[in-house]
Amino acid sequence: MKKDLKQSKEEKEKTMSETTEKKRQPRTCFHIPDEVFQVLFKEARSKRITVTDYILDMLKREAETLSNKSK
Repeated sequence: MKKDLKQSKEEKEKTMSETTEKKRQPRTCFHIPDEVFQVLFKEARSKRITVTDYILDMLKREAETLSNKSK
């Protein structure tokens, strides 16, 4: 019985270390008012992409614009 518990603990530690070794993409969460989300949703749907992808694309383009201005 003790051997099973020890093995289980070792497996959990291995799984946890594997999880921490993987690089995670940083995330930011924020609340979008419903009326804004609805507009973004309609536009994203017309492009056949998710709202998340649409927002990330807009932010990426804005970041590139700002980066070019600072050069």
